[in-house]
Amino acid sequence: MRPGERAVGFASPGVPRGAARRVEESARLACETRESAARRWSRRVRGRAWMRSCAVVRACAESDCVGVGSALKIKALACDVDGTLLSTKHEFDARTAELIIEVVDNYGITFFPATGKSRAGALNSFGPPLATRLGTRSPGVFLQGLIVYGRGGQIVYESTLSARAIEAIIQQAHEEDVEWVGYLGDRLIVERQTALTDSLTVYHEPRPELLSDVRAELGILEHETLAFNKMLVIHRDPAAISAMRPRYEQRMKPLGVVLTQAQADMLEMLPPGASKGDGVRRLLEHLELDAGELMAIGDAENDLEMLALARVGVAMGNGLPSVKKIATWVAPSNNELGVAAAIRKFILLEDPASGA
Repeated sequence: MRPGERAVGFASPGVPRGAARRVEESARLACETRESAARRWSRRVRGRAWMRSCAVVRACAESDCVGVGSALKIKALACDVDGTLLSTKHEFDARTAELIIEVVDNYGITFFPATGKSRAGALNSFGPPLATRLGTRSPGVFLQGLIVYGRGGQIVYESTLSARAIEAIIQQAHEEDVEWVGYLGDRLIVERQTALTDSLTVYHEPRPELLSDVRAELGILEHETLAFNKMLVIHRDPAAISAMRPRYEQRMKPLGVVLTQAQADMLEMLPPGASKGDGVRRLLEHLELDAGELMAIGDAENDLEMLALARVGVAMGNGLPSVKKIATWVAPSNNELGVAAAIRKFILLEDPASGA
């Protein structure tokens, strides 16, 4: 386990059943050679039968074969939030919420959000009835896989940035003259509150709090560092973020910090080895589910590993070209109820357009 990581409730690595599950999962992941983001998964074990199965699924999906789901036995649905479940106006359509509840109740599907948001931000995004149904006792993958909640809503995995990484991110932000935000579980921390940092509430996140106030509340001394799960920098101009990314990459590389983006005007920094896909993998292990039983839906760079992991990886119509490239199927956009279409196609085995 890497520094900053905390795991709770996992079986010992010495348990033969767990070891067998990991070998099986590695074999299944071997077929996911669709892009560099997925290649590190596929290098472990090359399972020919699994590769043939993946080819059949893709071919059937590409031909709009409604019966493809009958052989998949999808048992879990991992879904991104911004750009996927939510429209470009950050709204969640009630019809999609009803459909999710239907497959959970009537088809035994385990649904969980897999998002860069905090858990509070995700639940705020859903609103009733889905937020009420899920509550804080349901599983989920949050903060790009850095906090994983399992059965009963307990934390089964958590990872934080090192003190050195946090200091370097803040120093680089000062040099770039850009605002930074630190995520401490469901709390967002900033050095200064501005209209730009407050704009994160548009994404249904809690309003950022001042670092000085949080230090005073928690009794953290000036020279001590808060253990942020992740950090991001935000700028009004996406081009400015693109310009500073290489400089951040150069500075973060010796520290092993992972950079990713979910929004064009933000650049996120994560602990070494972190990804949304890694968080989903850990949650599946906790729930005793298999990646071969998973459908994952997303739209952005931070969804690549998750879609590569899943048996059925669905890209949104509004997604990045790199996401569409590795997907089993490309759904309609987030403004066209793309998540609902994917559920109809792969779980309900209906014509995706039937409920549009």
